Parts: sequence; C-alpha cells; structure tokens
Amino acid sequence: MSGKNDKKQAGSLNMDLDEAAETTRTGQKPSTDADRYKGLFGRWRLIRDRNRARVRKWWSYYLENVVPSEDDDAPEHLPRIFHGPVGRLLLAGCAVVAMGVWVFLLWLLWTL
Repeated sequence: MSGKNDKKQAGSLNMDLDEAAETTRTGQKPSTDADRYKGLFGRWRLIRDRNRARVRKWWSYYLENVVPSEDDDAPEHLPRIFHGPVGRLLLAGCAVVAMGVWVFLLWLLWTL
C-alpha cells in the first residue's frame, strides 16, 4: 500500500523535481508543415489548403494578365473583372442565367 503512495508522491506537481528533463520551446525542433495536417481530417485540410492556394494563384494571375488594366468601358462601381471584352462576356453570361431563372420562376407560377 505504501508503494502506491510513493508513486503518487513521485509524480507530484513540484516543478523543481525534474529540472534535468525540462524542455523549452528553443530546445524543441520547429514544427514542419506536415505536423499541421495530422489528425483525423488532416488529409482533407491539406487538400483544401492546396486548392485554396491554387485558386488564389490563378485568380491573381487572371486579374493581373487577363483583365485589361486601363479599359474604361464599364461603370466605375463595377469590379475590374467586368471591364473589357472578357467582362462583357461575363456580364452577358450573368444576364442569360438571370433571364433563365426568371423564365423558370414564371413557368413555376403558371403551372402551379
């Protein structure tokens, strides 16, 4: 019985008992990027972050190289992506989609 009590006392919360095995942040190796993705959903988070980085890279490339920088044929309150010929195509596509939605809603109202 006293052996159990001795083991419990050896694991006390006294910090001065284990000075030799004390570890600090500087003594530990720096964590790698792979350590961030450990766990149950680690692979999913890794793929999500890679896809976000890929989309962010593509979007910045698109805004810098595809969208014209000094084309003033659209109103100022519209984002830069809607300026120029590519912007006209995007606006036309949005208009077609919106018109299709309106036709679908009118068809639903007519049949119900």
